[in-house]
Amino acid sequence: MLIAWILIKLIAPSVKLRATHDGTEFDYEEDTIYYDRKPDPFDKCFMRHVKEKHLFPTADKYSFRLWSILHELGHYFNPDEEEDEYGKAFCAVIPKEYAMENTWIQDLYYDSPDEIAATAWAIEWIEEHPKLSSLFSALL
Repeated sequence: MLIAWILIKLIAPSVKLRATHDGTEFDYEEDTIYYDRKPDPFDKCFMRHVKEKHLFPTADKYSFRLWSILHELGHYFNPDEEEDEYGKAFCAVIPKEYAMENTWIQDLYYDSPDEIAATAWAIEWIEEHPKLSSLFSALL
């Protein structure tokens, strides 16, 4: 948790970090990343989306934990991006097992403008800071 906190403070000093066991997410009202260290089954779906839709073929070079933190910071730095509320609501009622195997469902979620912006921000940060990205990827 300390390494995650250091990374966040390096990039966005006012963002807080809280441990959770309910998945990683950004809370706009509190400027807080709720961070779950355990792997999420959808990590591989997110990585597929990064490679295929964002055309970032070396995404696997960096850890899921680094991607999680940077993606959530991307939400912080893009607060005005609209959310596809209907698409996300639809995805929320789909059984996880089905969504894991269906790239259309995955893309419906990850193509929401707020998700696209957060991921694009994370990719840009990695591209601009390759050494720090590699270091934090290894440490996380």
